[in-house]
Amino acid sequence: GGLIRFRLWTADDLATYRALLDDPEVWRFMHEPYPAPLTEALARDLITLSAMDGRHMVRAVLSAGTPVGQVRLLFGDGPSDGPSDGASDGGAGGGSAEISYWIGRRHWGQGHGRALLRRATRWAFRTRPELGRIFAHVHPDNHASARILGRADYRRVADRADGWMTWERRREEG
Repeated sequence: GGLIRFRLWTADDLATYRALLDDPEVWRFMHEPYPAPLTEALARDLITLSAMDGRHMVRAVLSAGTPVGQVRLLFGDGPSDGPSDGASDGGAGGGSAEISYWIGRRHWGQGHGRALLRRATRWAFRTRPELGRIFAHVHPDNHASARILGRADYRRVADRADGWMTWERRREEG
């Protein structure tokens, strides 16, 4: 995956952002439906939203200085902010965070997913001492993402009623 870095998306990234994300295959396993096509206005709005402070951290994922995708961490305040499958938070610290990510199709299969997961996980545990676990929900047909999570030392802990798999990494494992 090369050297992975994170930074905020900027208005200057608009064309690159659209080129990476305006692809039905990239949206195939997301919770949201593909907007078909991703308009310039929607892309601009998503970039603006990604920079807003609050309970989430959204960053462009760069490989060799070029954006290849995105990572998002949604931070919770405690056990009740964990996965909707009823799994308990447990572990060190009381907080949890949901991690999600996407990689532009032309960058698939190059190790970026595992690299971004490892880097984002280390960053989150290092900068958020209250964080006990990070979890991800994965569509049951998204075998590539399941492999990426496993290779980044996440483990499958549950399946939700809708079939989505829940993977997690706990602080003591990080």
